[in-house]
Amino acid sequence: SIAGFIETLRGPARNDPAAREQFLQIMQNQTGRMARLIDDLLSLSRLEMKPYLRPGTEVDLRQTVDSVIDSLGPLARENNVAIERDFAKGPLDVPGDRDELFQVLENLLENACKYG
Repeated sequence: SIAGFIETLRGPARNDPAAREQFLQIMQNQTGRMARLIDDLLSLSRLEMKPYLRPGTEVDLRQTVDSVIDSLGPLARENNVAIERDFAKGPLDVPGDRDELFQVLENLLENACKYG
C-alpha cells in the first residue's frame, strides 16, 4: 500500500499539495502500524525464547495503567472513547515486568478504542 502511495506521489499527485499531504499522512500511519507490528513480533519472539520465570519485582499497576491511558489519549479522543479509571486508594503492586504489562494493557485498550 505504501508503494502505491509513493508511485502516486511521483506521478499524478506530484503537483497536488492537498493530495501529497493526505498521502503522506496515510503513509505515516501505515509505517507506525508496521513498526508496532514488528515490535509485537519481536516481543513475542523474545517471550518464546526464554523460559517462564515468576517475576522477581513488583510493579504499581495503577501507574502502569495511567501511563497507558495517557499514551492512548489521542487515539481515544479521535474515536470518541472515554477511558475511565476506578482504583482503590494507595498503590496496586503486582508481580510483573512493567514493560510487558504496559504492552498487554496498551494492546487491550488500543483495541477497545479502535473496535469497541
